[in-house]
Amino acid sequence: MAFSGELKPAEILKALELLTAKKIAAEDLIFFDEIQDCAEAVTSLKYFAEELPRQAVIAAGSHLGLIKNEAAFPVGKVEFLSLHPLTFFEFLGNFEAETRAYFEGQALVSEAPFAEFYHQRALHWLRLYLCVGGMPGAVTAFVAMKGREPEAARAAREVQKGLIEGYYGDFAKHAGTVNANHILRVFQSCAVQLGRTQDESVSRFKFSGVIPRKKGFEAIDGPLTWLERSRLVIKTHLANRLEQPIRAFTQPNTFKVYLLDVGLLNAMLDVPTAGLLLGGLGTYSGYLAENFVAQELFARLDQSLCGWTESDSEVEFVISRDEGLCPVEVKASSRSRRAKSLDALIARYHPELAIKLTGQNRGRHAARGILTLPIYLAGRVAG
Repeated sequence: MAFSGELKPAEILKALELLTAKKIAAEDLIFFDEIQDCAEAVTSLKYFAEELPRQAVIAAGSHLGLIKNEAAFPVGKVEFLSLHPLTFFEFLGNFEAETRAYFEGQALVSEAPFAEFYHQRALHWLRLYLCVGGMPGAVTAFVAMKGREPEAARAAREVQKGLIEGYYGDFAKHAGTVNANHILRVFQSCAVQLGRTQDESVSRFKFSGVIPRKKGFEAIDGPLTWLERSRLVIKTHLANRLEQPIRAFTQPNTFKVYLLDVGLLNAMLDVPTAGLLLGGLGTYSGYLAENFVAQELFARLDQSLCGWTESDSEVEFVISRDEGLCPVEVKASSRSRRAKSLDALIARYHPELAIKLTGQNRGRHAARGILTLPIYLAGRVAG
């Protein structure tokens, strides 16, 4: 085996040359895929960095966040890059590059509405994205059947189901000291709790009933942390003050949880693809919109998110921009609706910029100081 023995890079390269029957030159890129399955390969990265610093080495694999703290992990020797599901505009680039280019060329903060043609095209593709999501396999299946949307959506759903089953298998394979059945129950509960949303705002995560005969935050903390470090869920902490540093005003047991991909969320809940394509799912739209915004922000920020709650008011997200802390309210409807919680936040803290994401075109309410943006621009809100 290439990674047995003392893990000397020169010896590893010789073994790899024998196994592949190819000569490895100093300028070649070495790619170790699924590296989490070989602890010795992970450890060898340290020696490559120390003994062959000019040799380009890339390692990829699932659940790498779970092995960062192991004794054999080469701390300080590895640069981490995270892959996320395709964002909406990355998805859009497969179909209408011109529409994508139009929005990329527009300033975000402005009172002028976008050209209505492009706004409607973006809404059309957003509806498809909410069905397909951004997992590369699902997107590839959808693109392969371009022009036949119902069949393409069903093909993407089959890929999504396979991915979900693969995750379930990973729980048992990589759970370590965390109970794999508890991870499964928490993961499934994340989707179910999102699906129970009966209005436009997702409720904070509830602990009761998630794991049989166990109650409270402590019961789900380990499995949920496992899922978060595996990047399968996105946690949004709720701050009770809008001040920097905002994370200092959060509590470890008060948060919302979203899934890594809105397409996988629909697959886990068996939401019919036909209904998603038609956009007529009623109460589904609230949690879909919020999960979409969460994954767009997460892809940009690459860290857990924050929201705000105080008294009876709650705003879904708070991000840091050049203007300071910026509250972001999410409304799935394309109709103009009063953002009462956002109004309460503005009256109390007077932020330089407050954003409401909806299905509407861009506009600004001068008296209330709220910039309304189309929800498909959620990824750009983070700066």
